[in-house]
Amino acid sequence: MAYRVAITSSDGNQIDQHFGKSKSFYILEIEETGEWETIELREVEASKVEELAKKLGVKCECAGHNDVYLNYVSSLLGDCTYLLTSQIGAKPYNALQENNINSLEAPRDLAVAIEKVNSFHLKTK
Repeated sequence: MAYRVAITSSDGNQIDQHFGKSKSFYILEIEETGEWETIELREVEASKVEELAKKLGVKCECAGHNDVYLNYVSSLLGDCTYLLTSQIGAKPYNALQENNINSLEAPRDLAVAIEKVNSFHLKTK
């Protein structure tokens, strides 16, 4: 059964961005056979982060590790089983984990990272 993975990447070919600095996430669909394809690019929409902050009555920060941004990104990536990133801090790691998104610091090479995450996925399912 296929599953989805989000990656932090500047070009969709390598995992080269820190979670807190990423303004978009490439979404991949991976088959348990290891076959995969990029299915979309999801942009962080600052206006939606601002709208959420306004609803919560808090100051808006449209990136980084603040709660509003983390809630927004957790929702944006809600259908993904994993997030592959070059680096992630403890707070965003925990926020995503609470939303059933497993964050993994991954090798820069996308093909190697996919092979590793698929192997991990098959062992843990």
